[in-house]
Amino acid sequence: MSPADVPDSFGFDDGPPAAAPEVTSRWREAFDKARQENAERRARVLKHPDLAALLCQPPLPWSRPEHWNGFIPPRFLPPDSKGITHPNYSPERDALVEISAEAMRRESTTERKES
Repeated sequence: MSPADVPDSFGFDDGPPAAAPEVTSRWREAFDKARQENAERRARVLKHPDLAALLCQPPLPWSRPEHWNGFIPPRFLPPDSKGITHPNYSPERDALVEISAEAMRRESTTERKES
């Protein structure tokens, strides 16, 4: 018997089964929405040089503000081995939330002044 005659360890001869189209569609919509929200958040922060500069200060890792893609880590970590979900207390997340919230406050203040 040659290795080609042995199915892979998952029992799929032609790879894993494809996801149902409706599931794929929902995932695509969620992915596109998250990518759009990240882009908007990034643009909002980068409009303010003082906030953008904070992206290059500890605890954040970027050497240039433009390197940040707008992503903020989730509020909760994935469940542990016992199925318990824990809050994400990372200093990086806290810093990004503060910077983004300040950018939103500034944007809403500017919009009110223009009205």
